[in-house]
Amino acid sequence: MNRKNILKISAILLASLGLNAQTVTKLSTDQFEFVEGPVWDGDDVIYFSDIPASKVMSYTLSTNTFAEAFGNTNRSNGLMFNENFDLILCEGEAGRVTRRGIDGTILEVLASEFNGVRFNDPNDLCIDKKGGVYFTDPNFVFTHQPENRLYYRNSAGEISIQETFAVNDASRPETRDKPNGVIISPDGLTLYVDNTFSKNIYKYDIDQTTGALSNKTLFGELPDNSANTGADGMAVDTTGKLYVTAKAAIHVFDGSQLAPISTITGFNESVTNCTFGGTAKDILFATGGRNLYQITGLGVTGFQHPFDLPEPTLSVNEVEIDQNIDAIYPMPVIDHDFTVKLTNDIVVEDVMLYSLNGTEFPVTGFNVVSGKEIKVSLNKALDKGTYLFNIGTSGGLIGKKIVIK
Repeated sequence: MNRKNILKISAILLASLGLNAQTVTKLSTDQFEFVEGPVWDGDDVIYFSDIPASKVMSYTLSTNTFAEAFGNTNRSNGLMFNENFDLILCEGEAGRVTRRGIDGTILEVLASEFNGVRFNDPNDLCIDKKGGVYFTDPNFVFTHQPENRLYYRNSAGEISIQETFAVNDASRPETRDKPNGVIISPDGLTLYVDNTFSKNIYKYDIDQTTGALSNKTLFGELPDNSANTGADGMAVDTTGKLYVTAKAAIHVFDGSQLAPISTITGFNESVTNCTFGGTAKDILFATGGRNLYQITGLGVTGFQHPFDLPEPTLSVNEVEIDQNIDAIYPMPVIDHDFTVKLTNDIVVEDVMLYSLNGTEFPVTGFNVVSGKEIKVSLNKALDKGTYLFNIGTSGGLIGKKIVIK
């Protein structure tokens, strides 16, 4: 059989198997110390952490150039943009999670302690559609908390333990488990977490109202039975496939089996994290050791968090106010008490509820939990019909029509 026919048959086999010609390209020249946490800005730049240098670096796709975005990051690791394109950082040395401007200005400390004790070494994070942050807190370098845990910080700033992986006791080898990579599925219903000292990758159901996790289930297994599998950062594509970095490879899982359905190799060092980017979101960028890599030819579209996540399902006593007074929002019932979620922080001076014929339904009280959340109490449940809910602010009225069916 001649070479041309062999190539033709090979191409047919690749197509039939759904595989693509993957190409791993090293973009840098070993100039970094140890890089982690890549994230795409949605335009033309990949940002990533150089941990020992305490810097966030940038790579501009259109010019193939690197630059320092900002320093003094307290050995930052995982990064992710929120919906306002503020950069959220896991700052391991300071034991905290912060929100910063792209110039490095600290806008807010989101989490710095639990039960009055600083976190160990916040490692990786993922943001949900409501602005809640899941983050892992192993003790690779620093030990302060008694356990290595996965936490959730909701949009109101409340922090809760979602999973405990190990008690921090150096004399007990079974306590070495360290949660590392964390990512949300494209439908927003599932959270994936891996563990550097385990081959197991777990998934959890996400409560769409509270963000709480439940139903821990084994999702995949890395093909490595050593004590330290190197399981690290993760990414997902729009079909729901999970990309897990571990040692010098990226393993791809689709949930159809525990073993990876494919493995991306071609790295000369351990791969620490990955994210999709580029105009078509079809390039997988990976950090590894001293370099940034790109993987092309995957034939998939990547998923960006939290921008691509579906809107969260509201509970029956929760109303979303988006400052569009003509918007219609169908609700099955509104009881004596309900919650109003706002898209922007505003100063609330009064709340009012009317039927379309002008009848006012007295609001017996309201409590502004935060600038974006108001607890409202009524003197009775509302019947079926259309109502207008108004919020008085210093800048005037905003409101929304509510249809109860």
